Amino acid sequence: MGLRWEWLVSLVIVLVIASFAVAKPPQRSSSQPSKPAAASKTELQKKLATVQKQIRQARAEIRQIRKRERAITADLLATEQELDVTRKRLHTVRARLNTVRSLQRKTAARLKELEQRLQQRQQLLARRVRVAYQQGNASTVRVLLGSRDVHDLISRSYVLGRIARADSRLVLAIRQDKEEVAQAKAQLDKQAQEIAQLEAELAQQTYRLYQQTEVKREILQDIARDRQLKEQALDEWEEESRQIAAMLRAMEQTPRGQARLARPFRGGFIRPVNGPIVSGFGMRFHPILKVNRMHNGVDIAAPYGTPIKAAADGEVIFAGYRRGYGNTVIIDHGGGVATLYAHCSALAVGEGATVKQGQVIGYVGATGLATGPHLHFEVRRNGEPVNPL
Repeated sequence: MGLRWEWLVSLVIVLVIASFAVAKPPQRSSSQPSKPAAASKTELQKKLATVQKQIRQARAEIRQIRKRERAITADLLATEQELDVTRKRLHTVRARLNTVRSLQRKTAARLKELEQRLQQRQQLLARRVRVAYQQGNASTVRVLLGSRDVHDLISRSYVLGRIARADSRLVLAIRQDKEEVAQAKAQLDKQAQEIAQLEAELAQQTYRLYQQTEVKREILQDIARDRQLKEQALDEWEEESRQIAAMLRAMEQTPRGQARLARPFRGGFIRPVNGPIVSGFGMRFHPILKVNRMHNGVDIAAPYGTPIKAAADGEVIFAGYRRGYGNTVIIDHGGGVATLYAHCSALAVGEGATVKQGQVIGYVGATGLATGPHLHFEVRRNGEPVNPL
């Protein structure tokens, strides 16, 4: 864009120099200097300096925007990398949690099995104890008395003792197994709780980082749109201003234009619409472009569709649509004075029409580069904007 700006500025300088080189000055006495021509040249030089200042300022602001873009892009990249690491940690923790929970289920099933075995063994022992209590030692005595001989008696006594000892050892083993499994289950429960808490923290961190990346992406998109709007709209507005000035100067070179230029402008202006001035003439912070730039007229607030009146008698030299200005009317009042009415919703006159002061020429709107319905009103002298007030 920088080369384009430099090319445009060079073109303006060449056109200005060429216009003075080929323009035929009016016949004057050699003793009388050409004050109007000098004044016009000074105005053009001032305007060119203003445009160049605006270009430098726009470039500086665009550089700042691009610098901010780079900073946020780097920040976004770092956040995305952190998000990727966090997602991998979350995946690992979830896999670990699934493993622990699987062990929890197996341990719980084992513990339940041991509890059932212990309960069954305890029930069996309880029944034996009840039978022994109810029958006393009679059953044991009968078993012993039923022995065939001394060896059989000893054998039966040994077997009875061995069964009792085996039952006791089995109950004790089951109890020990149950205690060990219960301890393992308690450890797994604690481990699962800690992992679940870590999983929740990582999930929350992942969501927070994801939200940050989304916000930063949106900020980058807004910055990119803002930069593109500044570059495009600033270019269009400057081009529009140059085209209008060039058009007025070209018209003044025609015989009809020379006649209008020679005809002095008499009388003052009336306000085209009634309403407060919401933006005055001069440097301002543009509400759409978001840059400080020259405002070549005044903005008058008025409801949509309000009739716009010609500020003075004159001839319509342009009636149509121009980028940035929208629907526009330009009236030549003679003596190098012209008025411009922009952002109209509709036009009521055409090119070549002769209008009287106060005649309706259009209606208030918001066409072109506008934030809402209003009239952008300019006064130009020899093609250059001047303060209408």
